Amino acid sequence: MFKNPFSFQGRITRTEYALGIIITMAYLFIVGIFDLIDEHGTGIFKLFSPIGLYFAFCQNSKRCHDLGNSWWYQFFPFYGLLMFFAPGEAFGNKYGRNSKAKKMASYNQSFEMFEKFGRILLTLDKERSRIFGKLVLIRIISIVLFFMTCFIFIAIPVRLGGVFYSEVLELPMFCTMLVFFIIFHVGHQKRMERYHIRFKKNIITPLINLVDKSFLYKATVNIKTKRNLLKELVNSEILAAIPDVADGSVENYIFGTIGATKIKFFEFSNYYGFNGYFFSVASNKSFSGKTFVLPDIAQKKFGLIGQELQSVLGEEKKLIRLENEEFEELFVVYSDDQIEARYLLSPSLMEKIVKFQNSCFGRIHISFVKNKLYIAISSEITLFEPKLHTSIVDFNEIQEHYNSFTWIADLAKELNFNRRIWKKG
Repeated sequence: MFKNPFSFQGRITRTEYALGIIITMAYLFIVGIFDLIDEHGTGIFKLFSPIGLYFAFCQNSKRCHDLGNSWWYQFFPFYGLLMFFAPGEAFGNKYGRNSKAKKMASYNQSFEMFEKFGRILLTLDKERSRIFGKLVLIRIISIVLFFMTCFIFIAIPVRLGGVFYSEVLELPMFCTMLVFFIIFHVGHQKRMERYHIRFKKNIITPLINLVDKSFLYKATVNIKTKRNLLKELVNSEILAAIPDVADGSVENYIFGTIGATKIKFFEFSNYYGFNGYFFSVASNKSFSGKTFVLPDIAQKKFGLIGQELQSVLGEEKKLIRLENEEFEELFVVYSDDQIEARYLLSPSLMEKIVKFQNSCFGRIHISFVKNKLYIAISSEITLFEPKLHTSIVDFNEIQEHYNSFTWIADLAKELNFNRRIWKKG
């Protein structure tokens, strides 16, 4: 703060600008007091006033730069209000970097990389604004057409040749509105699709590569890949209670290798209520049985009665009681091999699962089947889609996306089967 205070170069934040104004006013007030008490009336203290004014002029100029404007904007009427209250440009501009933004250690990348994201985001945000503006305009037109239709159908009782005007105009009005809505819907969908593709290509893909360069990302998948991923989802048996899992939709596919561990992660939804993400981690060992770790909704809602209900529901696969109380509060475990289940769910692994659930963006469901660990995350949060109704030029939004993808990588690293994290407690 107050680096090179008498320079016109660079940018300053609202806080530094406000403090600068306070300092200037205090300085000029003190100079004025000394001038008043000058017994000889020499006016020598007035010679110090230009120093304060020059300092204020420099601060004003740098604040204009922070807003993306030239120094002479400070002379516009009421522009001072913007200098006090308007936030500066989120990313670097021709006057310098955002003086408020700091390098985030969690990114492990240079700030210059995020300034590149900023320039892309500014371009995408202009596209978002145009799409949103057209959407608002269409909604206004729709409301006007609706009231016009009501007026024609209800408020015009005059006959023309024995026929009401409303009866004459009914079909043309209906056809006009229908054609209007079809054209708007098709056009809006195409604009949104282009906007999403550009966002995923220019923001999501580079962010995923920042997390781990071995990760590959596909926003959409072909039929063969979709069939294989859905087959893997069916084999996990996590969503066995949901019908037609194999007919769901798959998109936003991330895959790669961390160490010797192969991972797959994709977004899945179907018509029967499941929306979320599916995650699989390959192991170097096979399981003779099947073990399932599911959200413990029954115990949370019904306590001891819920535990008895779990025992009844778990007749086909035995309900397993474990010693970790925090884990037991969050999850219920079913398995057809109690010994293997206790071996798989070692104390260290249970602690990791609790940690991941507490940091996760939805409820997690886990299964150990054959040689893989599967995780389904039921969540309404969209990790890959940009906002439409508000600006996307926001460091916090970038960080949220980044943290979500880091969560995927951290999960694979923590559950690296090839490091034998399953140890008998």
